[in-house]
Amino acid sequence: MAKDQSPAKKGSSKQVHKPERPSASGQTFAQRIAAHPVRWAVIGYAVLTILFFLFQGALTPGRMVYGTDTMSAGVFFRTFYAEFWQDHFRMPMWNPFIHGGLPFVDAMHGDIFYPAAILQILLPVTYALGLKLILHIFLAGLFMFLFLRAL
Repeated sequence: MAKDQSPAKKGSSKQVHKPERPSASGQTFAQRIAAHPVRWAVIGYAVLTILFFLFQGALTPGRMVYGTDTMSAGVFFRTFYAEFWQDHFRMPMWNPFIHGGLPFVDAMHGDIFYPAAILQILLPVTYALGLKLILHIFLAGLFMFLFLRAL
């Protein structure tokens, strides 16, 4: 049987150059991003949105993003809707607290049929308003990326 004649053997004057692997998968970071651009866009937009609103204090329970349009009636309408839903498990048909009473749906009390309105039933209304804003900012960035990618 012949002995192993590899150049990496002790005492050999030749050195073998082993190429460095960029990562365990054999790809550099830029190649991994190029292979899955939508995944990295979702991660990037999520991180940027969370960091922005984290520094604004919107992710802290008990605080909300201040807006003059939501303070006048928006919080009141949504609180009435959430409390009525939690008590009766159905949508209110009448709001007795405005002008002696108004039909709830016809008076356009905000986003009562919007899917994200479920947040204000499950969470405190002021916190849910902030989470809906954060969700919209994230989705706006993501869909802008997808739209520009399609162009």
